[in-house]
Amino acid sequence: MNLKLKPNIWRALVACFTISTFLLSSIGNTSFKLPRITNFDLLLHAIEYGLLAYLLLRWLDATDRLTPWWRTVAVTLLFCGVVGGLNELLQSQVPGRYPSVLDAIANIFGAAVVITIFQLRNLINRRSNGARCEQGNSDRQSGQRP
Repeated sequence: MNLKLKPNIWRALVACFTISTFLLSSIGNTSFKLPRITNFDLLLHAIEYGLLAYLLLRWLDATDRLTPWWRTVAVTLLFCGVVGGLNELLQSQVPGRYPSVLDAIANIFGAAVVITIFQLRNLINRRSNGARCEQGNSDRQSGQRP
């Protein structure tokens, strides 16, 4: 699925998602209970920050396609790490919530997995597009239509 949205829409999605993570983290002790699966909260953290990384990658990709891939990766990982770290600090101030190093690690892990998948997909797309371009060039040289 390749969503072609304008950069401003991706930026708004990143902002809304980031704000919602802080709002949800600021909710104190509630009656909401997670399923009794070992480390289920860590899986939720990984999914949450994986989604944040995806939104940020799409925004950066839509904004400037000439930025080197490593800079996009660094900015995305740094942003997710800072948001996750600040979120854990916020939880230390909320009654009934506690910060956790494992949560922060799960945040970075989820972001790193999505970044890796996103970059591999981009690499595969570039290679397949390059192969199509080379095929088209060889067809033109031989007089055939692509």
